[in-house]
Amino acid sequence: FVGAFGATVNDANRYIDQVLDRRMPDLVYRNRLDPLSVADYSTNLGAPNVLIAQMRKVNVTGLGQIRRQGDCGRPGTSGPGRVTVGCNVVLGRVAVSVTSDLSYNRGPYQRIGVRANFTTNHALVEVTSVLGQPPTVNFRLLRPLEPRLVFSNLKIPLYSVIETGYKQELSRILQTQLSGPYLATLGTACRDVPFPR
Repeated sequence: FVGAFGATVNDANRYIDQVLDRRMPDLVYRNRLDPLSVADYSTNLGAPNVLIAQMRKVNVTGLGQIRRQGDCGRPGTSGPGRVTVGCNVVLGRVAVSVTSDLSYNRGPYQRIGVRANFTTNHALVEVTSVLGQPPTVNFRLLRPLEPRLVFSNLKIPLYSVIETGYKQELSRILQTQLSGPYLATLGTACRDVPFPR
């Protein structure tokens, strides 16, 4: 990338800070993204014939906690009128909690609580603007999600199939929300702030 239209690293930092610190909190609140409720559903947690889980009261919290980490890259161009700003960000203290009716090996259902804590999630936000068009946003996690699980009211041993199933499922829930409603809201915030050129 070559420096674009005189925009500097400071311009990129200022832009992303306005997006994350000024626009996102209001949009996250208005769009009910923190906490974000997910509709009830049923799953086998990746273990057919072993586990059945009715997922109820699924909530994602902490999506309003996004912050820039370090300096953004210098705005660069990859073609006529096309400018990209790339910034590393951190989503800290994100959690997915669920009340779940769990059946193990076709046994009776038991109601349990599960909370997945996702601490310090590093991501890259890339905002690309083509002259005369609204900017587009790409949001990509830089590391796989690694939740720490807390179970409540579990009356059977925490078999690895249960732990692995919930880790994968609650990670999938978070990834789905990040690539869906959260990304759409981030895109709106990026379009609301003047792009550095």
